[in-house]
Amino acid sequence: MAVPAEPTEQIGAPRRPRGRPRKALDGDNERSATRERLIRIGLEVLSETGWDATGLARVLNKAKVPKGSFYHYFNSKDDFGLAVVAAYEAYFAERLARSFGDSELSLAQQLAGFIDAGRRGLLRYEFRRGCIVGNLGQELGGVNPAFRSALAGVFERWEAALADALAQAQAREALAADVDPQAAARFFWMGWEGAVLRAKLAASVQPVDEFEAGYFRYLNLAVPEVLPGERPSSSNPT
Repeated sequence: MAVPAEPTEQIGAPRRPRGRPRKALDGDNERSATRERLIRIGLEVLSETGWDATGLARVLNKAKVPKGSFYHYFNSKDDFGLAVVAAYEAYFAERLARSFGDSELSLAQQLAGFIDAGRRGLLRYEFRRGCIVGNLGQELGGVNPAFRSALAGVFERWEAALADALAQAQAREALAADVDPQAAARFFWMGWEGAVLRAKLAASVQPVDEFEAGYFRYLNLAVPEVLPGERPSSSNPT
């Protein structure tokens, strides 16, 4: 999701800016910008902590929004959480399109590229961040109908995107005809979410490596070769 830039405040005597002058944000645009900033910070916070552990105070403090103003932007905490889920899905849709939308790559390269991006993300954030949909699904899926429906829908759309890539590979005869694309896509996401969780617990990408090897065996594909240094080792980061 594109997040509008935060408005800046001129201090002191105004100077003539170069280029076209920036228009001041009106009330609606300022409200929209602040709402998007809250969602963006919610993405950061919810990727690291659970729903109950995530006090609105942390999000509001980082956004520099007074606590009493929260309901000017969202009807409830659930409304805020669902907006964060929608933003995460929009971000992830772009990532899936990059991974599985390049027709010049083989299916094995597409899968390995997606997995490696996740592996690198775990290392970059030192295993603090995980999948928001997986995190909230574990915490709220069984107790909050609104979240259960929203999160289930996200997984279904992710599965559909991967199933389409698998079906296209079958059409190119790059994947065995006896593989069920829908079942293989469901299997991938169930395994991927578990691998990310185990990687966070172990502070190691080894669970991701093992999932990748197992999934490629399941599809009867070979993990593509990569140049030295492209793929992080399975050891804990130092």
